[in-house]
Amino acid sequence: MKNAYVLVFIFFLFQGCSRAGRTDTAIIQIQLPETSSGLTSEGISSGVVAEPVTVEEINCFGVFIGGPDEALKRNVCSLGKKEESSSLRSGGEIFFGDWMAAVPAGKKIEMDVPSGSDRVIHLVGFKTASTEDCHDFKTLGIPSEDKMSSAFILGSVGELDLKPDETVTVPVVMKLDFGRTITDCNGPDAPKGNSSKPYLRFEGIGGFNSVTQRDEGSLNTCYSFQPSLYIDQGSPWIDPGNAEIHINVSTVGFGQFYSGAGCTNSTTDLVIPAGQNKSAATYYFKSYVPVNKDLGGVVFSGYTKEITGLQQTIYIQ
Repeated sequence: MKNAYVLVFIFFLFQGCSRAGRTDTAIIQIQLPETSSGLTSEGISSGVVAEPVTVEEINCFGVFIGGPDEALKRNVCSLGKKEESSSLRSGGEIFFGDWMAAVPAGKKIEMDVPSGSDRVIHLVGFKTASTEDCHDFKTLGIPSEDKMSSAFILGSVGELDLKPDETVTVPVVMKLDFGRTITDCNGPDAPKGNSSKPYLRFEGIGGFNSVTQRDEGSLNTCYSFQPSLYIDQGSPWIDPGNAEIHINVSTVGFGQFYSGAGCTNSTTDLVIPAGQNKSAATYYFKSYVPVNKDLGGVVFSGYTKEITGLQQTIYIQ
């Protein structure tokens, strides 16, 4: 009988240790292809790295992690053609949280990712002048423009359900699309243009699609929402000057906004009270025409720190 008690004690002790060892992250692995062209003198033009023409010329990679959680969409990159203005975003946008760069061709990317559903993996690729330039960007910094080509989104894998402590190999079908060049990135810890700028979201308009990185809704549907402010990894942001913040939506360029339930009593002024990160009142939104725009057109007043509306794209069809 004594031995039985000892065995039971050891069993529960082992179970407790196992639970204590669990984490809230999974590990993703991506096997990178070898570069076939090598780093030859033909890859350098007038002292500047020439743009790759094929995927096989890509010799350096990175990965962005997206998903529906605020922490996984705190950063945004605009996509388009290299010569375009980043504000055009002809290739769309990607939203992401953590990222890793850079890993040389032929190696394996291995990265801790928050566990959960609808995780999205974006594989980034570019060409560097030498293997020494394909280093840890977070520690050693991003190489100068003459030492690396433009960066491209080579492929994305979405709707991943990652369980705690599991290791998942993620196959990514790669395609070099010049219309998916990264033209600009912004966010609290984005690879370029780092900013601690708070950002606006209209919480409740449609539902977030982790693959398209948009809040998607339907035409002629009345949505209730609260304008909300966040910063960094999706943390609620309250104006440090304790200001009441007004959001003028007359310049947003899409849809109609209302203060009354059922989309009645049109309004152009949304208010976030002093000392709060979201409105006390519930507002309403409806669109009779298709929409695919971000909130960059809103005008803020009353704030003591600049706020951006570029973090959320609303898509109504």
